[in-house]
Amino acid sequence: MLAAYASPWPIAQACALAAAGIKLASFPIRRGERWALGTSFAMWTMLFLTRPYTDPRCLVVLDPHQHGCHTFMIAVLLGIVGLVLAR
Repeated sequence: MLAAYASPWPIAQACALAAAGIKLASFPIRRGERWALGTSFAMWTMLFLTRPYTDPRCLVVLDPHQHGCHTFMIAVLLGIVGLVLAR
């Protein structure tokens, strides 16, 4: 694992965003509150924009002959589907 990904800041950011997303999905989104969908979309956008700019492997994710961050992009797709279904 690269030292940049194992430092305390990226781990703390990912854990905080995951905890906030779980809390949003558990209560406000299930009740249909619009602010919760907007907040969840903003959190998803922060994660989606941060990873490709900090990890050059994400730029080759569409090339089937190179390994990139395929797991992350699958998670992004699941996030999009989840937000659309929650809407």
